[in-house]
Order: sequence, then C-alpha cells, then structure tokens
Amino acid sequence: MHGLPLALTPLVLTFPAAEEERIYELHYQLHAENLAKPADGTLTIVTRGDIRPFQLPSGMAQGAES
Repeated sequence: MHGLPLALTPLVLTFPAAEEERIYELHYQLHAENLAKPADGTLTIVTRGDIRPFQLPSGMAQGAES
C-alpha cells in the first residue's frame, strides 16, 4: 500500500490427482498495521486431472541467496 518492498514467503499447495474436476476453497484473512480491520476473502481453486509438476523459481526457493 505504501510502496515498501516486502518479501513474502510463497505458499505452495498440492492436491490429490483425480480424473474429474474438483473445486477447493481457500479462506484467508490478512492483518496489517495500516488496515483498520483485517481483510478477508476466499480463493476458489479448480483442479482438472491434468498433472503438471511445479517448481519455484530458484530465487524464491526457501533458503536461496538473494
């Protein structure tokens, strides 16, 4: 909000393999000093049986040098 750089830890989720479409919801709540009250919401995640490996870019991996 103030243009200050802030490195956030990536959140990686894995879901069970399934041929049929599955829908998941991720409920979240953000807390920050510059918010009068926490901001909350829901992310809807749809999986469709196509299995693709995912890797974080090397600069985002935990413990990676900047």
